[in-house]
Amino acid sequence: MRSRPGEGRVEESLFYVVQTNENKDGTVKETEIRGIHLSRQAAVHAAMHELLSHDVKRDWYKEYEEVRGGLHDEEDGGEQVVVRATGPEGEKYIVSVMHES
Repeated sequence: MRSRPGEGRVEESLFYVVQTNENKDGTVKETEIRGIHLSRQAAVHAAMHELLSHDVKRDWYKEYEEVRGGLHDEEDGGEQVVVRATGPEGEKYIVSVMHES
């Protein structure tokens, strides 16, 4: 990534894949940045696969929903929820893309 000489700051817009885990009563258990990307498209693609692996497929979850909707313009800030899922014991997983504007 590029930065301005002497500043050490990244010039590109960054898009964060953020996973929030909640207890079954809805209280937040933990929130973690799972990835940083240079485009919203790359971040959304990564977010859609964040809860899935070789061992964990969609059918492991009681509920698994990819939240569809128009991708925001890259100039938009804010948060876009990409995946919501509920685990076998009722715990909730929310994967979002956030943009620092």
